[in-house]
Amino acid sequence: AAEGAELEVSCKKFKLSTSCDQEVLFMADDADYEGTYCNNDKPDKLTEKNMMFMTYARDQKKKYKGSKIMCSIKAVECGAAKINTGADRIVGGSETKVGEYPWMVTFGIEDEDGFFFFCGGSIITTTHILTAAHCVEFGNNPPTLIVIAGEHDQSTTSESETQRMIVDSFTIHPDYNSAESESDVAILTLTQPLKFTKGVQPVCLAPADELHVGETAIVTGWGTTSSGGSVSDVLLEVAVTVQSNAECTDAYSDYGFEIPDTMVCAADKGKDSCQGDSGGPMVLFDGGVWQEIGIVSWGIGCAEPEFPGVYARVSKFVDWIVSTVEAQNGSC
Repeated sequence: AAEGAELEVSCKKFKLSTSCDQEVLFMADDADYEGTYCNNDKPDKLTEKNMMFMTYARDQKKKYKGSKIMCSIKAVECGAAKINTGADRIVGGSETKVGEYPWMVTFGIEDEDGFFFFCGGSIITTTHILTAAHCVEFGNNPPTLIVIAGEHDQSTTSESETQRMIVDSFTIHPDYNSAESESDVAILTLTQPLKFTKGVQPVCLAPADELHVGETAIVTGWGTTSSGGSVSDVLLEVAVTVQSNAECTDAYSDYGFEIPDTMVCAADKGKDSCQGDSGGPMVLFDGGVWQEIGIVSWGIGCAEPEFPGVYARVSKFVDWIVSTVEAQNGSC
């Protein structure tokens, strides 16, 4: 499959000998995954590599009756969603279409009063979520975190098909500095893999050295619609313009902030991310796919005309993201 794609194997029919010593299907990708299947143990599997090897073997000295294998393999490519044709659209934003941004997730904690979300994130593999480091600053006793993928309207369970997953662990970038919001990047690892569907898909990561200054990007989230206001039930989107770091540093100069190249700024008059949007993606349609170029990080107020929103620049962290995921037997 194309570079960046993942392969999903599904089997409608699968029946082999009860003994793997007699009849077996082997599967492997070009990384660490290997699978051995026999009897009725069918290989419904999504590999995080773009290459899969399958081998069928049997003991030719024996005769078998009723053996059946009917499997299909399809590529799941990142950033595959409909092009937004007019986002005038979380401050100054408007409701997205259901499933319009299938990589978007919400995460938070759950207790007897229900689910309480506090940050967003984006799907990068079946078991990894990209978010902001400040969303998972819990010290030595982190709570059990719940990720919900495929969500649209948090006030109802009928509008979209969701997947709820428990977070097994999270990894914060080693250079994260909470005082300066430097390297505000983290990866959540799920206990179980997501099943990619029409409404649950991975986003592409922006390649290095593309600044996108002056281009229009989209920010999504369930955050407040004004500074200190109420959160939104439905997923909102807003179109913002990517700014140069020099322009952004000038905007924050009175506060002594200098915007390094590991951050990217974006805003338009009356449009911005806000509280509750933290960790969510800023994406841009480029090269035929949606790429995440920023992670919602910080700012002064929300949609203040003189202060653009500040995001962790994804392209500066791609190597770390990939190596972190690969260390857990996966790949972006």
